[in-house]
Amino acid sequence: MYLNSITHKKSLVKKIIISILFFFPIIVFAQGYQLNLQSVRQTGMGGTGDADPQDASALFFNPGSAAFLKTNSVTGGILPVISKGVFADASSGHVSNSDNPTVTPFYVGAIFGNPSGRIRYGVDVYTPYGSVMQWGNDFTGHFQITKISLESVAVQPTITFKVTNNFGIGAGFVYGYGHIDLRQDLPLTMSNGSFANAEVKTPANSFGFNVGAYYKFSDQFAAALTYRSALKMKSSGGKVDFTVPASLSGEFVDQKINAKLPLPDNLSLGFSYNPTNRLTINLDGVTANWKPYDTITIHYSQPSAALTDTKLIRKYMRAYSLKLGAEYKFTPQFNGRIGFVYDKSPIPNDLVNPDVPDANRLSPSIGIGYNPCSKLRIDASFLYEHIKRKGENRLTDINGEYLFNLYIPGLSITYNF
Repeated sequence: MYLNSITHKKSLVKKIIISILFFFPIIVFAQGYQLNLQSVRQTGMGGTGDADPQDASALFFNPGSAAFLKTNSVTGGILPVISKGVFADASSGHVSNSDNPTVTPFYVGAIFGNPSGRIRYGVDVYTPYGSVMQWGNDFTGHFQITKISLESVAVQPTITFKVTNNFGIGAGFVYGYGHIDLRQDLPLTMSNGSFANAEVKTPANSFGFNVGAYYKFSDQFAAALTYRSALKMKSSGGKVDFTVPASLSGEFVDQKINAKLPLPDNLSLGFSYNPTNRLTINLDGVTANWKPYDTITIHYSQPSAALTDTKLIRKYMRAYSLKLGAEYKFTPQFNGRIGFVYDKSPIPNDLVNPDVPDANRLSPSIGIGYNPCSKLRIDASFLYEHIKRKGENRLTDINGEYLFNLYIPGLSITYNF
């Protein structure tokens, strides 16, 4: 009986710690947390812009197109993400509400050099990932997740070269840094009747590149191809902390963790068409290779018989996005914009998770631009996303329907010089 008790305790410890880290890789890289918000102007046009350089944000959308900017510029903007959602449990019918604080993605970019010359250079700083998902105390899946928080920043110095008067290429070096905070309850009861809990905190960083080619067929039509490399993010300074009953503190030891987390590469093809000098129409297609995101291994600094390296099965699929946007110049000072984005989720139905309830979705956007003078432009945008996803996670048995609404306003200022 004693030996059976020890074996059961070790099994429980391993099961709980595996549960603690089950969602850890997903919160960094799932499509639901990938922020395509690197320009307020382009957001108003459905996130398009690969073949439509307008300011320093072209360094991100297509480094090759930035060589064709008519002026140098400094641009910066902020796009707060406001999200509200519910989960309806398929078995009990219980409805849980999320309580998510607002996050604030941003970007700042600048491009320099002679606009009449062949070579330009610049730097772009932006938020590639970032979000917070926080569930109430009555959430069905509170043993899997109660709160996650992700903050990230990427820095991209870039050089762009006008090969001919119609063809440009460019390349940028990318350094990405992020910080993750994950919390969840444990199936153990404290002396005050509350659940025990665990918290994972870790930084992560990686290097990559962003390259692009741009070709201007005429004053009316242009095309562009952009490739953003995969980022093999490394987390080597992470730590898991436990709040458990004193009698179990020896089984739940605070310790360091590390893992390699692959972020897929992105390949984008874009077109821009100006049927008149007042109207611009953009079309971009993006595909992301999620095949490397198959199995993630988490290493523990203090492994034991009850706790060994954990292999997490993801089985994500290839994802893609189709973006359409338009801008109309009502006057030399005032522009109006509209756009639509279709996103295909990489998450299969049997692996839907409460921290990333991602789904196929069609998202509309609108925007306006105002030029009070030739050197200054003020942009505003609004993007709406509706997420509806049913699914039963075959690894956690969480089964139900997620409904989320995301409201993303944006405001930016661009100075041309």
